[in-house]
Amino acid sequence: MNQQQSSKSVRALPMPWVEKIFEKLSMTYGREFLARWDGFKEEAMLEVKQDWGIELGGFFDQPDAISHALAHLPAKAPNVIEFRQLCRSAPKPQFKQLPRPAQDPQKVAEVMGVVKSKLTKLPALDPKDWARKLKARHEKGEKLAPHQITAYRQALGFEGRQSWQ
Repeated sequence: MNQQQSSKSVRALPMPWVEKIFEKLSMTYGREFLARWDGFKEEAMLEVKQDWGIELGGFFDQPDAISHALAHLPAKAPNVIEFRQLCRSAPKPQFKQLPRPAQDPQKVAEVMGVVKSKLTKLPALDPKDWARKLKARHEKGEKLAPHQITAYRQALGFEGRQSWQ
């Protein structure tokens, strides 16, 4: 396990889900599926099922993908890697788009009129107002950092000229 994996908490499928998967695979494949674990004690089988839960943990919030895999089983009994791939092959859920809300043209025109009237009443903004304010503060004798002086001088086109020139 690398550092990235260890820092994340691993979410496993709940054991009842894994039990249902095992039941379905056992009923479908019978001995072919169960023979893989012949001679395993109960504790070892629990570890196998826990491993399946971890391997399939990425589908915790996608139960439809697990249902799809169980409905589209191959001819040969899958192992956990093959079953995970079956889950990944599930189609993505399709969401229906909501209908566009009906709009009253008169209400839209009213709202647009209000917005336009408010926008036309806004004062004109001076994009160099910040530079003029810094210049005024500097001329009043406030000590500014050299980069502030350079910035306002460049913005107002004074850079390179001095007041005595």
